[in-house]
Amino acid sequence: MTRRMFAGVMGGGFISRECLVLEAIAAERMPHRTVIWGVKRAPFFEVRDYGWAGVAEALDRQGMRAVLWEKGRFLFAFESLAERERAWRGVRVDAPLREIAVYRTV
Repeated sequence: MTRRMFAGVMGGGFISRECLVLEAIAAERMPHRTVIWGVKRAPFFEVRDYGWAGVAEALDRQGMRAVLWEKGRFLFAFESLAERERAWRGVRVDAPLREIAVYRTV
């Protein structure tokens, strides 16, 4: 997820004015760092790109609530990698996953 995308998404009200630096621990491009604004600090974040905003409703019904989203790209926060694994277990989405990346907060 790009800095520009997060800046555009969070152009309105901010949850936090503090920026977070995220470092990829599993991604297509490594090493990779990105900066996000306006989200509550968490140890781990995951970006999933389904390329279709309609996926949000299906994810929400299954208890997966993104902290940021835009046009089918979603950012999820997790307290641990084990929590991330438990959260995704059993989640089904009828859309192809175009990108996935896991980040830790630096």
